[in-house]
Amino acid sequence: MTNLIVCAYPGDELTIFGNIILCERFVDWHSILINPDPPKGSSVSDIVKNWENSCKKLNITPVKVMNISSIQVNEKGYPDPDNFPDFDFSKYEKIYVPDIQDLLPLRSFVTAAIAKRIVSVWMESSAGPGSRFCGLSNENYNLLITNLNSFYGPQLRDRKISAKDLHGTRQYGCFRGADITRFYSQIICTDSKSVEDNNPWDISTSHYEQDRYSLELEVLGGLEWNSMIECGACTGNFTKKLFKLFPERKITAVEPNSFFAKILKKELAAGINVFQGRIEDIKISCDLLFASCVLYYCIPIPEPIFESPLKYLVTSHDKKYHDEVLCPAIKARGWKLKLEKELLPRIENFCSIPVIKDEAIIAVWEKKT
Repeated sequence: MTNLIVCAYPGDELTIFGNIILCERFVDWHSILINPDPPKGSSVSDIVKNWENSCKKLNITPVKVMNISSIQVNEKGYPDPDNFPDFDFSKYEKIYVPDIQDLLPLRSFVTAAIAKRIVSVWMESSAGPGSRFCGLSNENYNLLITNLNSFYGPQLRDRKISAKDLHGTRQYGCFRGADITRFYSQIICTDSKSVEDNNPWDISTSHYEQDRYSLELEVLGGLEWNSMIECGACTGNFTKKLFKLFPERKITAVEPNSFFAKILKKELAAGINVFQGRIEDIKISCDLLFASCVLYYCIPIPEPIFESPLKYLVTSHDKKYHDEVLCPAIKARGWKLKLEKELLPRIENFCSIPVIKDEAIIAVWEKKT
């Protein structure tokens, strides 16, 4: 049996994967390095040599150095998994990758890119249930420290590696490649325009989202309006509830994502107008404009948000964005805050990974006359 560990940076073979390596010594281990990332005063060749020697100390066979130092990123600043170099993963029984939620974007990218190419990955992660728990004895823990000191002095000096990166216990879980890819595109990158999913962000099955819908409908039901523009209608889960509750009122659903817009046009009732396009392109007026979880993606806030509604603007976003971005911008345009409703945060699983859904504020803004 041959397994592969994927090191985004030199030292990952010790800090991230040292636990599983030392717990399964009788496995034939291979390793690849993505970015040598040489510290100041060090050459790429020196760092690669140190990484290879570190691997050999743990009986790991170093097989390839990708030497990726820069990758084309999308407009959100995240690299596209399709840009990962070719490599034959098929000969390995298990492939171990970093946590998709790692704070360093390269590690997230590497995990997503590999997950996109294979059926399943073994991911190091402290969140959620694990399939393999690996604790270190004092002897093995000291072995990792010795190797770090022997081969990674420059990285320790520059704080690229710290003592906190060594864990006495780590857990590794087996995840479907498709789930990790979905998590990366919808949670890490949040690139809504490129998402193609009938149930994006699990909105139709999330208890948090159902509670959000109930609170939003309660707020909208307390206002006087005959026409509404819903910005960012997504796949229409909320739009259907709107039509059911307000069948006699004029509702226009706006959605820039072409995949979502096709679903809207196919599934929504004939009484709802679907406009496929950007919020910036809205040319009509309405009594009330409703924007939920969509303005994050619009920088700056589009003018129709302020110009189209004749009476009310209703927003529903996380509290930090509401307080720091929406409130100052909307007040500066002469709108008065009429009402706020709070939705408390909640932890839910997404693609078998626990995530926190942030506290949200549903706010009603009234146009000053």
